[in-house]
Amino acid sequence: MKSLPAVTDHAVLRYAERIVGLDVKERIHTLITEDLETPRIRQAIEFFGNAAFKIKSAKGVTYCFRDRTLITCYPSK
Repeated sequence: MKSLPAVTDHAVLRYAERIVGLDVKERIHTLITEDLETPRIRQAIEFFGNAAFKIKSAKGVTYCFRDRTLITCYPSK
């Protein structure tokens, strides 16, 4: 039996947008305004600059940054 094809993250994102109807741009806006725009996280981004770092938000999410870019996030423990 042949295995199923691999599925990229990009394909999943486009499926969520185009098939499920998820408004990804709205979700990103919500993420930025509700969590990443907090003074604590903004100060951390300014302090660490282009370095890689992790920071926990008040919402219980750990955000991972590198080069002033959000790379990933996961529930804080």
